[in-house]
Amino acid sequence: ARALDANGALHAAQGRYAEAIPLYEEALGLRRRALGEVHRFTADSLSNLGAAQFDGGDPASAEAPLREALAIYAQVLPPDSPVPAKTLNNLGLVRHARGDASEARSLIERALVLNRHAYGSEHARVAGNLNNLAIVAESGGDLATAEAALREALAIMQRSQGGAHTSLGFPLTNLGRIVLWRGQTAESVALLERATSIRRTGLPAQHPALAETLLWSSLAHCEAGQVPAGLRLLDESTAIRRARATAGDAALHDLRALRTICAAADAQRLTQVEFADWVGRRGASDPLVRRYLQVIAQRTAPSALPSRRLASTAGN
Repeated sequence: ARALDANGALHAAQGRYAEAIPLYEEALGLRRRALGEVHRFTADSLSNLGAAQFDGGDPASAEAPLREALAIYAQVLPPDSPVPAKTLNNLGLVRHARGDASEARSLIERALVLNRHAYGSEHARVAGNLNNLAIVAESGGDLATAEAALREALAIMQRSQGGAHTSLGFPLTNLGRIVLWRGQTAESVALLERATSIRRTGLPAQHPALAETLLWSSLAHCEAGQVPAGLRLLDESTAIRRARATAGDAALHDLRALRTICAAADAQRLTQVEFADWVGRRGASDPLVRRYLQVIAQRTAPSALPSRRLASTAGN
């Protein structure tokens, strides 16, 4: 079971959740048979499975194993143990994804309390919880709390892991989004450029987290009037998403990308020459180009705006 967990974790770290999930399921089956239903290691396998299902885009399936893991931890561990914090954190993300912001915030705040008590305020797990607290605070419109949590998370991670660690991509991307929504465009561009550089170095070229950072960096550059650079980032992000995502995910990404293009055009930052260059690179038959032309012809807004959901830090 340990070998299966390790192999599953390796796949999950590379964004290959479809490969990780059956490995975690096999490890769970072995532990149920060998150790029983109410055992710490059985709960660990349930927690790993739920995290992979959530990260793989299936929050509905992830909820049951995460709740079962927490119920087992409550029976076999002392109440101040930090072990359940990871599962609390991930269940909070699941509840957020399923529309329950109140329970999501409560779960993540419980995880934060456990980790602060066990490890102190300078630990990477505390930073991960702060990053996720920002997710639920932002979704509830509490941008001030979200920004404060992200700045604290970023400061902790820089002190403990240095200024170029791959994990910094989470708070940098999320803080870049928040300050963009709050009108701090120049800082947003700088944060997202740094996040992009870190993720290019530390992640595979087709990793979905890199695509997410590229998309938001594209929007920030367009908002800052740097449209050609923004469009290049947009193209790269879209190519990654289309290569890896399901058809539905790719379509959603295209609509979010479309928002970037329309925002630039509406603000008269997308010139005819720049648009012609973009179409030339993608081709007139490209779905995103066709959709953009339909929007402009109809003089309507796109049917979906970019989601303001922050990139999550599952597993902390």
